[in-house]
Formats: sequence, C-alpha cells, structure tokens
Amino acid sequence: MDVLLFNPAPRRGFQAHRRIELPLSLLSPATPLDRLGYEVKIVDQFANPDWESEFRQALEHKPICLGVTSMTGPQILRALEASQEFKSRYPDVPVVWGGIHASLMPHQTLSNPNIDMIVSGEGEETFTELVQAIQNGSDLSQVAGIYYKENGEVEATPRREFTDLNAQPPLSYHLLDIDLYRRNLFGVDHLTFNSSRGCTFACKFCWDPIIHRRSWRAMEPETVMDQLRRIITNYGIRGFLFSDDHF
Repeated sequence: MDVLLFNPAPRRGFQAHRRIELPLSLLSPATPLDRLGYEVKIVDQFANPDWESEFRQALEHKPICLGVTSMTGPQILRALEASQEFKSRYPDVPVVWGGIHASLMPHQTLSNPNIDMIVSGEGEETFTELVQAIQNGSDLSQVAGIYYKENGEVEATPRREFTDLNAQPPLSYHLLDIDLYRRNLFGVDHLTFNSSRGCTFACKFCWDPIIHRRSWRAMEPETVMDQLRRIITNYGIRGFLFSDDHF
C-alpha cells in the first residue's frame, strides 16, 4: 500500500433509510494515482461494516500519507479520530485532509496537530502532485492548490484551475467493493454517478458557490455514455443515480 484514504461516516446509529453513495471525493483523486501504478487503499467507515478491522490492518503498512475527506458537521469527529489514531502510529507521515470542510476552513482545519496538509478544492491533479512531492521530498510550494504547515506557520500555494472533466479517465471502481454501493430500486441495481460539477446559483447556505465559484462544468455526452457503458459491462448495473449539484 502506497496511499491510505479514509472516508468517515457522516452519522452514526440507526437510520431508517440508510443511503450509501460512492465516496467520489476519494475515488476521484485516487484514480490518477492508481493509473500511475500507486497502490491505493480506500477504507469507507460508512459503507463497510468491517471498516475498523480493515483500517487497523491497513495501519500495519506504512504509507506515503493518509488522505481524509470530510464535510462540515459530525463527520469531522470521525475524521479526527482516524487521523489521531494514524498519527499515534506514524507521527512522521503526513495526514492530508480534503473535501468540503477543509477547503472552506483551511486555517481552522490545520490548527489541529494531527493534520499536516490540505488539498483545497478538486483533488485529481493536486493530490497526485502532492503525493509525488511527499514521496520525493520535493518543495511543497510548487504544488498548486494546497495549504501546509512550515515552521509553525500555515503556507498556501496559488489556487489550481478547475479540472477538465472530459480529460479524466474513468474512475477506478476496482478500488472499492462495488457491492457495498449497489442500491436496488424498482428491482434494478443502481449506482451513484456524477456527470458535472458546480452550480450557477448563489445560495447562502451552500458551499458550492465558494468552491466552484458559481461555475458549471459538464462531461460531454459521449464521455458520459462511455463511462456508463463501462459500469454496465463490468458490474451489471443498469440504474444510475445522478448526484450532480445542478443536473
């Protein structure tokens, strides 16, 4: 294992309608690394009932870094627990946070001693370059789109441009147990799929206008159809739940 990624559960306890979706915030940045030959391990606390033993087993192998995603809310507590447990074993290995909360509140997030770096915004290019920089001991200031600690201060690099969705390869679904994410509706297995990012509205309660800056970007129809066909062929799934913010 080269890179360990952790998806904390957004909530605990009994849920009458427990809806489990693909951890796209981890799968998207994991895919370029996978294609470059890195061995990536994703532990999903919400989807996998056996996540704890899987996480502890993964900790037996020292990775290049631990990547954690989190929304704002109760999910942060589980994300911090995992970060703290990881740091107690590997204090010299960076813990990198991404996702909505870290992107919105980078300085607050980095005030926690168990968090070393932040990937701000979309992570496909940023996280790949960051992992390579950590591995090679390169200058972090050359990686766009991150926040990191240096000599007790928080440093920020220039914002990275938005990802070209049509230039991205199909997601590396084999990194997950896809059966954990099947949702049977009307007798057909469904899977979460995202074909665009961003939203043109400016709702004050929403994170989207801050991170996506009221822009909307979509895959070309041919790209969407190609990726859907791959899922149908590889996993026999014929239903799709589009999770686009502005579908």
